[in-house]
Amino acid sequence: MDYVKFQTLGRKEEATDKVVSYYISKQFSNLFSSYTQAFNKQQKRKGNLFQKGFKRKEVDSPEYLKQLVLYIHCNAVHHRFVSDFIKWKHMSYHTILKDLQAEIIRWFDDLDNFIACHRHQNNFFNIENLIIE
Repeated sequence: MDYVKFQTLGRKEEATDKVVSYYISKQFSNLFSSYTQAFNKQQKRKGNLFQKGFKRKEVDSPEYLKQLVLYIHCNAVHHRFVSDFIKWKHMSYHTILKDLQAEIIRWFDDLDNFIACHRHQNNFFNIENLIIE
């Protein structure tokens, strides 16, 4: 009988913790929202205060989708975090290589083309600073 009471007490404490957590989160949300509204009203402006809005662009072709995959995988080279994208561990490239049935590989026709396209893109980022326009 004592075990059942302990379980019930534990559930009540867990539920109380969730309610308190939600309440605190909601209060901070209201605070930031009120501050943003007041600041925008005072400065006669509109929009986000803490984060810039972002733009969207429709992916309207398979070629554009492939270019986006290459861009994302080689972006660490572009921003000079690494000299070779293979060394960057925070990307899906390595996971995709392990899953040979991945749909993304099919977008590039086969694994060899997937790897070749990435190598070509990486080489472009490495010589990009040498190009004069």
